Amino acid sequence: MEARINSFINGPRGISLITLFGYTTKGVPGIEIHGMSKVAKVLREKIIYLTKIRELSVPKRRYVVCLDINELSTNENWKELKSLELAAILLYWYLAGLIPISKLDDCLCQGHINTRGEIYQRSYDVETIKALKEQLGAKAFKQLKVIGSDQDGCFDFLQIQTRDLLEHIPDITCFLDG
Repeated sequence: MEARINSFINGPRGISLITLFGYTTKGVPGIEIHGMSKVAKVLREKIIYLTKIRELSVPKRRYVVCLDINELSTNENWKELKSLELAAILLYWYLAGLIPISKLDDCLCQGHINTRGEIYQRSYDVETIKALKEQLGAKAFKQLKVIGSDQDGCFDFLQIQTRDLLEHIPDITCFLDG
């Protein structure tokens, strides 16, 4: 199985659209995360911890989650990469069959998660929406499903509530960040 999800960072160049992709194989069971610099090792352990502490049953397969590093500026630092954590964990849980969505390829999300299961997502303000539309094109942006937390609904996009998508995952709480 393979999938991808769209995310973004707010770095020195402004908003940058980033693609995370992943797949599963019958190799040695485990999770690998590539392209996220210092963040990858800690994120891998955080995903394992959050999955184990919630007693989620994950099929014994090799899971690979990758960041398309061609979409990154050389100026990005680990603090900006933290905002890709939610996309990475959603991709992993999707590949493991733990979240009820038919595909992630047309989804966009951004945020980070702590070890208590608290997800922090920033609000999709007018400037963020404008920058994403410019990068994707208005038509492509309109086809995206934005995974978010309690947005005000005034923008022209289809939204999936993060808490609804993760309703089968115990003890997850969603917040707007800043």
